[in-house]
Amino acid sequence: ICAKCSSDKIVKSGFRKIKNEARRQRYKCLRCAHRFILGENGFSRVSSDPHIIVETLNLVMGGMSYRYISRHVFSIHQVKISHVSIMNWVRKYTQLMKAYVDKLIPEYQEVWSVDEMMLNVKGTEPMGKGYYSWMWSIIHPQTKFVIATEISKRRETKDAKKIFAVGKGRVESSPSYIITDALHAYESALRKEFDGRRTAHIKTKSLSEGFANRPVERWHNEVREVT
Repeated sequence: ICAKCSSDKIVKSGFRKIKNEARRQRYKCLRCAHRFILGENGFSRVSSDPHIIVETLNLVMGGMSYRYISRHVFSIHQVKISHVSIMNWVRKYTQLMKAYVDKLIPEYQEVWSVDEMMLNVKGTEPMGKGYYSWMWSIIHPQTKFVIATEISKRRETKDAKKIFAVGKGRVESSPSYIITDALHAYESALRKEFDGRRTAHIKTKSLSEGFANRPVERWHNEVREVT
């Protein structure tokens, strides 16, 4: 719809070239002759080619460094993009994606896979010899949907209880099964947050038992590769 006269009589009217030879579709209003370009889902205010931005984000998520991606884009597309620009794109578009994903309401998830992993975060309270924190995650093993993620400084019952509470707030019904490792904090927190008659707790100890918490461990391995 034309922003000036609100007419819906719109036709395509060529392209507008922007930086790096990227093209944007131009439209013309048949009533008032106003020409304009529509927004492109987050790309309307950037001067770089959206295809280049998407490619760089895919490479970042694939584990490549910013400087390597900068060289790759220049060698393939002959487009000069600094590693700082790529860093700014990552910050901008991950926030846009997070704002969208946070609005999603998962359907009933019968099984939860829950686990925690150690992070080393500089500038935080030291724990022993390092600046350790813990990342807790709940995922649905069939769809790999990340239901909840929380960061804490310790692995105590209150920390496990918090990740369960966040997970309950994201889904419509409590799960029938929760799979965790043998950390005692899970058992205590689960008794406080769930009805034991409706939610069964499955504890795994090691790969040798033949039943590991593989989906959430695979997710944490992806996080480790990035960090």
